[in-house]
Amino acid sequence: MGRRWEEEVFNNSPLERLWRHRIKKFLGDVLSTIDIEYSLKHKIIISATNLALDFTLHRTVLRVNLYDIALASLILTLERYGKYISPVVLIGKIARRKLRKKVTFGKVLRSLHFIKNTERTLVRDRAKKIAINVLSGKCNYEEIKSILQQIDKIATAPTNDPRVLAAATSYIVLKRTKKWSAARIEKIFGVSRFTVLKRYKDL
Repeated sequence: MGRRWEEEVFNNSPLERLWRHRIKKFLGDVLSTIDIEYSLKHKIIISATNLALDFTLHRTVLRVNLYDIALASLILTLERYGKYISPVVLIGKIARRKLRKKVTFGKVLRSLHFIKNTERTLVRDRAKKIAINVLSGKCNYEEIKSILQQIDKIATAPTNDPRVLAAATSYIVLKRTKKWSAARIEKIFGVSRFTVLKRYKDL
């Protein structure tokens, strides 16, 4: 209750807008020293800022500051866009030396680990809800139960999109029990059959 109440109060508040501005400026300054095309740079800043804001209220528990979380979010977002830049460069050479921000390797990595673990749980929970909503009335109880168990077994999801995860895990079960094709899954979940097949192989 307490955490949810904090999040509701924080969202769209003056404090949230202030932190959004600070994070965007910080990430913009960091990326201005890195050779990435402008259009992609803008997308990365927006994605990393939104990700950082999702976790700012955990700063006290993690004993980190706003810039530690922002940098951890940037590292994760860069990876998702296929851009690997050494944390040593981002934290040491850019954030600390050039921008004079109080960030440390330990705190950034702690934030990064927390974000990854929390996101993994959220993706699995959302995937299960999507599977239940989409498949209710189309599959029996045992089939849906088997799909939910399959989602729970996944240690590391090959995607951060819960709908894609729900579709891929459903395909694993339903191609066996109902002989459903990837095309059928595509029609029901609204996820490309090629994406379903690709992610299915990664599970």
